[in-house]
Amino acid sequence: MSGLSQLLTRGILCLCILPIIYVAYQRISSPLKVVPGPYLASVTPLWRVYHVIRGDWHDQIVQLHQKYGQYVRIAPNEVSTISPSALRVAYSHSGSPWIKDTWYQTWWGPSPYHPAFAETEVQRHRIMRRRVSKLYSMSYVLGMQCYTDRVLQRFFQQMRSLRGESTNMTKWTQLFAFDIIGELAFGDWFGGLDAAKDNHQLGHWVFLTITAHASLGWTWLRAGSVFFFPVRLLMNRSLYARARVQITTFPLVERNTLILQFQAMKNPDGSVVHPREILTETANVVLAGADTTAISLRAVIYYVYTNPRIYAQLLREIGNATRLGKLSPIVTFQEALELDYLQVVIKEALRLFPAVGYQLPRLVPPGGATLGGYYFPGGTTIGTNAWALHRNTEIYGSDCDEFRPERWLNQSDPNRLRMMEDCYGSFGFGSRTCLGKNLALMEMYRLLPTLFRDFDVEVCNPQNPWKVTTGWFAFSNEFQVRISARDDVPPLSHGPVASGKANSVTADHE
Repeated sequence: MSGLSQLLTRGILCLCILPIIYVAYQRISSPLKVVPGPYLASVTPLWRVYHVIRGDWHDQIVQLHQKYGQYVRIAPNEVSTISPSALRVAYSHSGSPWIKDTWYQTWWGPSPYHPAFAETEVQRHRIMRRRVSKLYSMSYVLGMQCYTDRVLQRFFQQMRSLRGESTNMTKWTQLFAFDIIGELAFGDWFGGLDAAKDNHQLGHWVFLTITAHASLGWTWLRAGSVFFFPVRLLMNRSLYARARVQITTFPLVERNTLILQFQAMKNPDGSVVHPREILTETANVVLAGADTTAISLRAVIYYVYTNPRIYAQLLREIGNATRLGKLSPIVTFQEALELDYLQVVIKEALRLFPAVGYQLPRLVPPGGATLGGYYFPGGTTIGTNAWALHRNTEIYGSDCDEFRPERWLNQSDPNRLRMMEDCYGSFGFGSRTCLGKNLALMEMYRLLPTLFRDFDVEVCNPQNPWKVTTGWFAFSNEFQVRISARDDVPPLSHGPVASGKANSVTADHE
């Protein structure tokens, strides 16, 4: 009995001593000990997990960099940076880009068929990206825009029906974005705009899936998290059933769709890809493509309608183009690309409110790296968060917190403008920028100028317009506005809308 007691005593002592040794190592001996940051962040990843679960990480990371500088230790083995020079190294277009951190493995399923964005092996990612990149090229997106007409028409019909009533623009932008994705991916919308609600709770499932995966990715539950929520998502009829029918019944609709193109994907040896890969890429379009676009739309709407000077200048540009007959009743992507001020307005709004609120973590190569005077051994995680980077005064000036689209037009220093462009991270960084960028821009460039021209919008609470919860995406909820159609705009039924052939594909770069 005495032997057992001694064993238990030693075990308890070890349990007490080991944390002390661990904390001492992190504070005294760790190569990252010299990198500034919160004390708790240096000894436990749970400090960051706490803020991730609270949903305020987008605010926390900005405050951390304002307090500690361009390099901040945010976990025992992780550093956040907003240094332009570090950005060029970690997310390089050339040479050997740093591989993605193991956080991305939270998106892996039980099979080897996970989405391209979550692939950490560089060569495998290049193969996966190459076989779908043409579907997101500018030429293909321009051809696909004709299929967005009826969704846009229905959105604006719903806006006209409100007649100045207060409404939740979060709901309407979400329904619009999911219906657009349904139209492009499956050849039919989900019907949210018609019903004025999310009939299938698709938005709920997508938000829950993304939030759970992204949050668990920072914990030791990462490897098991793939089994929790994706199954529920894939069992949702509005997504999984549609994809399964189209995969097994070729084709379901007599027109081009993304899932139809995914079915035509080939492996490097010429063989047809596994059906699970088709399903994975289709689910990825819905997971990554709807919420981010809806969030971005709300950001632009908020910043424009709460800044009278900018709204007036934007209206002048849109009004002049309308009077010259250069804009359709529903503006086309090509027409919007001729509106210079509109483009920088959208760019500036997304600078201040990037849809993604987390770091994009990378692993330091085995040989280690020295950045900003700090040495980081191989295996250290380093990442950049666009919310903090876009508020770096050395890049965007002392007025970086201000919504000022002119910073992109009236920049006298070409080197500063180049640095601003290089550090613009609303669609990611370097060689792994968002594949769906052109698709998202097409949707925004069609809806926003039409909205600005045809509708008066009043943000109900300009000082506190929404509640932001970061679950990987910085989701802006309860965005209340009053919207009414302007009397001096012709009805939507008059005039042409977009036209194009979706199957005219070229090998454009993204």
